[in-house]
Formats: sequence, structure tokens, C-alpha cells
Amino acid sequence: MLRIGVSGLGRAGLETARYLLEQQDIRLVCGFCSPESSKRNKDLGEILGSRDLGIPVISVGDISKLDILPQVVIDFSPPEGALVNAPVFFENKINLVLASTGFSELHLKKITNLALKHNRGIVIAPNITMGVNVLMLLSQIASDILSSYDIEIIEYHHNKKVDKPSGTAVKIANQLPGEPIIHAIRAGGIIGLHKVMLVGQNDKIEITHESFSRAAFAEGALKAAKWVNNKSGVFEMNNVLDLNKILNKYVKKDVTAV
Repeated sequence: MLRIGVSGLGRAGLETARYLLEQQDIRLVCGFCSPESSKRNKDLGEILGSRDLGIPVISVGDISKLDILPQVVIDFSPPEGALVNAPVFFENKINLVLASTGFSELHLKKITNLALKHNRGIVIAPNITMGVNVLMLLSQIASDILSSYDIEIIEYHHNKKVDKPSGTAVKIANQLPGEPIIHAIRAGGIIGLHKVMLVGQNDKIEITHESFSRAAFAEGALKAAKWVNNKSGVFEMNNVLDLNKILNKYVKKDVTAV
């Protein structure tokens, strides 16, 4: 049974914890929070508003106090917290699913170098939902075919989301030809929606992914955690979902001239 920890117990982290508790083939062994958090040294059940579950919530500095270490941690901490967490996890032979957004290239380089130094596995997944990764693949195909079309990316999130535009929108833009324009909307309690518009003179294509529940984040995070367990190296969600293999099913390798 795979042992998992969840770090960063905000909305996405707590929803992921709830989701993991419903799974039969994994064991949620701990939660991690910042040293200043009011959640520190509480039972996860208390934080979730249920009975005590015997699952401690600690800061990474107290990791030596755990009786059982996780094999993989799913981390939703903001970048400043994740940068503190990652070396502690790797030093304790724990693999990592990094599901946060807002990292600079320098921050990501530091974390990936640490993973390689300690021979650990890490999935860097600001785009943690499975559906949005399919959107990315479809958008790449469409933009390659419709290379003369204008591309606009629109992303919607709740008004508490700090990074603007989202890490997912930036990644989508970086994978498409030309210089796509990103429009970021922060309003109300919107969980997450990404739309890619490819517009020509006579027609347009829209590819949209919308999360109805943060359980979509949890579902993707668990798939990544299962996949990266016992692996070493630096990966992304396209590796987890093996999208290239799926795409190759639809590509004719042998073309015979008529």
C-alpha cells in the first residue's frame, strides 16, 4: 500500500486529503504545513472537521518525529514553502509531486537539481488535472495544423489565486507557435477554466477545459504519485499520462505513395 503525505493544506490540499482518505489502495500518513500555521500539531481529522484519524499535521522541520514516513508527498505549498520542503523530502528518500504554481525558472532549477542530486523522482505538475493535459495536447496539434491562425488563451480562476496568469496558461502558450496572448480573469469562486481559441479569417476553433471540483486536482495528483513512486528523475504530467504513446496510435508510420 502506497504511503502518501500532503503538503500545503489550503483548499486544493485539503480536498486532495479528503479524496485520498476514500481510496483503498493508498495510506495517507501525514500532512505538512508551515511552522507558523494554526494547523501545526493537529490531527488531520480535526482540520477536516471529522473525528481524529491518527494522521499528524507537522512542519517539515519535525519530520523526524514521524513514526511512518510517506513514500511520496503531494505538495500544494506556495513556492516559498515548496523550496523549503523539497530538500527535506529528498534527504528522507521521499519522492515528490509538485502541484503548486508560480515558480520562477530559477526556483524550479534548484528543486530539480536537488532531486537529481538525491536520486529522487519528481513530477512537476502545475497542470495537475488530467483533462487540462489533454487540452494541451489538442491545442498543440491544432496550432501546428492552423499555423496562420491567431491564438488567444483565456484562463479563469477564483479571486484568491495569486499568480496571474496561471502557470498552466503560461505553459500552454509556451508550447504553441507564435506568440499567443493570455487573458487572466480572477473572479468569485471559479475553480479553474482554460480556453484556447484559434481564430482564422473564416472560422475558429475553441478548446476548453473546466474543473467542476477540486477533486479533479486530487485525481490527477494521485495518478502522478502512484506513477512516480520508485522512480528517479524529473518528469511532467505528459510522462505520467504517456500522451506521446497515445498520440502515436493515431499517426501512420508507413505512408505508401499512391
